[in-house]
Amino acid sequence: MPFKEWTNIRRRTTSALKWLVPIGLLFLTVGCVAPLQPQAASSGYWLEYHRTGGFAGVDELLQINEDGTARVTRRGTTSEIRVDQAKMKELQQALDDAQFTTLNSRYMPAQAGADLFEYSITYAGHTVQTADTAVPAVLQPVIQILNTIVSQAG
Repeated sequence: MPFKEWTNIRRRTTSALKWLVPIGLLFLTVGCVAPLQPQAASSGYWLEYHRTGGFAGVDELLQINEDGTARVTRRGTTSEIRVDQAKMKELQQALDDAQFTTLNSRYMPAQAGADLFEYSITYAGHTVQTADTAVPAVLQPVIQILNTIVSQAG
């Protein structure tokens, strides 16, 4: 085989490999990706719940990690708590039942009320904001569980 032909074949092979190797690696990587898990809230927590308002001007923030460790901030004080596995499973089931990530981002009453509680829940990269009298029925169990967890902090 003449040298010139050999050089042309080598150039074409090298050029093709420049594209084939990255594409092959991409296919291998995609095949190794784990199934999608709920993403952390934008704050880095698995779930974040904020309740404000009411007659007394409540301002409570609950931040839960996937392992059940959590922080509750209210009245200017932050407490570290642990949510037991049974409560975590109950919360996960309530979120699944509500199909949380498919809910609208806002459910607010037609008329604002001075003493209404407002709620913001962020889970799996999706935030839902709502207020008393406008909370969708499917979301009420989630809010009840979250309020129970907040009350654990004392």
